[in-house]
Amino acid sequence: MKNNDLVGNSVSESIDFAVPTSSGNDAVEALMVLGYSQGEAMRAVASAGEGLSTEEAIKKALLFLAKQ
Repeated sequence: MKNNDLVGNSVSESIDFAVPTSSGNDAVEALMVLGYSQGEAMRAVASAGEGLSTEEAIKKALLFLAKQ
């Protein structure tokens, strides 16, 4: 999904994200609660891979963000 397909999205329109699962969405929301921007959270969760539980997606995303 391209973020420019979403109406009213404030994230840069040139970035592609693939976070289609509810666990991915939950992980993005959790990272945003921790203070990460939507873009940072979406990139980190996308880097974690697919088919993960919410908890695993958050752990892998936090590891990704720690390396930034």
